[in-house]
Amino acid sequence: MKDIKLLPPEDLFVLLERAFRRKARDCDACLFTLPHWVSADGAGANWSVIPSAACSDTCRGILEELVARHQVSYRLG
Repeated sequence: MKDIKLLPPEDLFVLLERAFRRKARDCDACLFTLPHWVSADGAGANWSVIPSAACSDTCRGILEELVARHQVSYRLG
């Protein structure tokens, strides 16, 4: 089983932002919120983000995939 790391929202945002910019290099319009608390789902994820209205479907897909991947390893702490 993977070790789950507790991070403050700001640190988690930095990780997501870096990963997102690597995958969506050509997009400079998309933004998303700081990770915020949500009720833990079946996988135990206790956070999520909200993309900006300017995000394209492509960038939303990239962001959703990154959030899902990071929710496995990180919790808000």
